[in-house]
Amino acid sequence: MRPLYESAHDRMNESNVSDILSSAWKCKFVKLPISYHVDWMLLRNNEIVAFAELKTRKVSSTQYPTLILSLNKWMKGLDLAKTTGKPFIIIAKWTDGIFYFFARPDGVTFGYGGRIDRKDSQDMEPVALINTKNFIKVKE
Repeated sequence: MRPLYESAHDRMNESNVSDILSSAWKCKFVKLPISYHVDWMLLRNNEIVAFAELKTRKVSSTQYPTLILSLNKWMKGLDLAKTTGKPFIIIAKWTDGIFYFFARPDGVTFGYGGRIDRKDSQDMEPVALINTKNFIKVKE
């Protein structure tokens, strides 16, 4: 079985962002089981309003031209959106704020990438490259 690289610190960062957005968007963030491949389901009045993948980065939103997302996560998120009719949102917390992008084909290209620092061959995979200019900054 493949190791999980999500640390307690990562989960705390995600929880902090979800708390901020839960208040701003007036919805509840519910962590999804790993089998869904997407981080969160957003509920309002106990109804699903969206699905979300949340990334935290230690650089500014302008450091790189794209946010890299596993192509598998991209496809699973779009499948959830298509099946439910609810949006799939990519949320990114960079050092200069929290941003979001409603997943759609424009502004996204595909390639091969990932991490090489962990010496895990499965860290390199097909990826969705989401143009950071398409992200909208959350007004906190």
